[in-house]
Amino acid sequence: ARRHENNPLLVGEPGVGRSSIIRALAMRMAKGDVPKMLQNRRLVSLELGALVAGAKLRGQLEERMRSLLDAIRDSGGEVILAIPDLAGLVDERTGGSAADLFSVALSRGEVRAIGIATPDGMRKAFDEKPSLSRRFVPIPVEPPTQDEAVAILRGVVSRFEMDHGVRITDPALVAAVSFARRYVPSVQLPKSAIDLIDEAAARVRVEMESVPAELDAMERRLERLRLEAASLEDDTDADSIETRAKIEAEIQELGPKVEAGRAKWNGALGRMGEVRRLKEELAAAHREYEHARAAEDHGKAGELRFGTIPLLEKQLADAEAKAGDASPEEEALVRDRVVEADVADVVAATTGVPVQRMLEGEAEKLLKMEERLQERVIGQNPAVVAVSKAVRRGRVGLRDPRRPIGSFLFLGPTGVGKTELAKALAEFLFDDEHSLTRLDMSEFMEKHMVARLLGSPPGYVDSDEGGYLTEAVRQRPYSVVLFDEMEKAHPDVFNILLQVLDDGRLTDSRGRLAHFADTVVIMTSNVGGHVILKHEGTNEELREKLNHELQSSFRPEFLNRIDDTIIFDPLSREDLRGIVEIQLRGLGRLLSDKRLEIQVTDAAKDHLVDLGYEPAFGARPLKRVILKNLQDPLAEAVLRGGYGAGDTIVIDYPGSGGFTFEKKS
Repeated sequence: ARRHENNPLLVGEPGVGRSSIIRALAMRMAKGDVPKMLQNRRLVSLELGALVAGAKLRGQLEERMRSLLDAIRDSGGEVILAIPDLAGLVDERTGGSAADLFSVALSRGEVRAIGIATPDGMRKAFDEKPSLSRRFVPIPVEPPTQDEAVAILRGVVSRFEMDHGVRITDPALVAAVSFARRYVPSVQLPKSAIDLIDEAAARVRVEMESVPAELDAMERRLERLRLEAASLEDDTDADSIETRAKIEAEIQELGPKVEAGRAKWNGALGRMGEVRRLKEELAAAHREYEHARAAEDHGKAGELRFGTIPLLEKQLADAEAKAGDASPEEEALVRDRVVEADVADVVAATTGVPVQRMLEGEAEKLLKMEERLQERVIGQNPAVVAVSKAVRRGRVGLRDPRRPIGSFLFLGPTGVGKTELAKALAEFLFDDEHSLTRLDMSEFMEKHMVARLLGSPPGYVDSDEGGYLTEAVRQRPYSVVLFDEMEKAHPDVFNILLQVLDDGRLTDSRGRLAHFADTVVIMTSNVGGHVILKHEGTNEELREKLNHELQSSFRPEFLNRIDDTIIFDPLSREDLRGIVEIQLRGLGRLLSDKRLEIQVTDAAKDHLVDLGYEPAFGARPLKRVILKNLQDPLAEAVLRGGYGAGDTIVIDYPGSGGFTFEKKS
């Protein structure tokens, strides 16, 4: 409606709905449901590939562009040009000449256009052709919130139900949005959720139109029996006659079951097909009514509105009621409902996350948090409890929604489970240990390396690739971010962390925001490790000593922004015995690939603890002991052919000498 600069440019990441906005505008223009200034106008999409194709000689592309602009100019403002990719106008294929002609036409007001671009594409187009930045008005298109995405899915679900001939439940829509946000962060909402619903509906349709597994097995069994009976027709010996009699008796029993099952399946399919046919006819009648109303054909519009459409609606209601009255047996044969579990199956097939974890209730899961974490982290119950309380507090909503779910500083000697707890927390919260983004601060000890967290400045090599930290969080917004060995980090790293811990967001070198509101930030440090090892007093005295150590190593404004400082205790012999069990289970999984099994006696386990117990170094010496005393001899024996598939290896310690390995076939 503006007099000048009336060419909007929809700017957003792929999948947020930019093209859908233009399609919706075109549909409303076709119906006449637009302001008067947009009535009797047409939206025409520019296909850049067709414009460039075959333009070999210099000037051919410019001639085509000039002809296109002349045609739009001659339409008298009737045509509005839609450009699916503004950056394509200025790429090397066009040489920029097409953009020059287009920009001149826009500046004169001879052409009106709607453009689409990504933030990077807009920056590229405006850098190459600054004149375009004066012709287009950028309109940011942000991804919808979770509630908005669910509302969008509810608006389009009828189309998928009609296309696939299935019914999509509302919990499936909510699950699609929730799973898409958490497990498919590489694609923006609402496209990611729509793709999940489409895939789940397609799977249910294929399953619905395929012969049920039980009926298929009976039909194949019946066919096999008939072939066997036919092959025995000419045999006259007693055994063959007896066998044929048994086969024919089974055929007599199985035949009616197959016929009844096939009849029930065909009947259920027929009822669902009738519902689908009536839905399609009703949708066609509604479209025809809209066309008649737009053409001011009042007679036809009245006939459709008060005659055809009500009749089809009644027939559809009757057909749906008839389909809903199906017996439990028929419902088991043909399932036409897309439920939450179907969406979870699609996500599981794509990401490998177990279905049961996705469907597990959030409240039930959080209440069992300590129990689940303690299965992996041994001997650190106070640390596990402190982390669990903070995470529950954040998940319930009793926190600042802009800040991370939780921020923790883990203190303790080396090898006591600080990093392992971070991994266990990532697996628990986000169902995937790979949701842990680990940054070793020994790599960021120098000032020039700190820039890599946010990305190299413009003009430097790799300046267009984004930063280690910001890019990891943008790709996986639901994750645990681990800063390992914070005492080694350059002071500039803490300046970056202040913004993360306070505002929950960072801007990278390319101007893109990374939001940390759905992350857990964990920092580990060995500061005060010697104090923890030597301390013999109360916990309050230990915390006071550690606070003094922390204040001498870290800045006060950094410590003040951390939610909780968690102290890890040195590992006892009893703790190491639990860790031995975990390590041996891991060794057993490695050997199971070769179809070997190990059994380790209590004496051998106790001796492993004795060899690996070094309080100053935690559990790492134990891992080296298992590697040297168990894994190395087993590897040599397997290579020599001492053990074969199916063998069980009993490992014992007789009291002196080394470990013994006894084979049981």
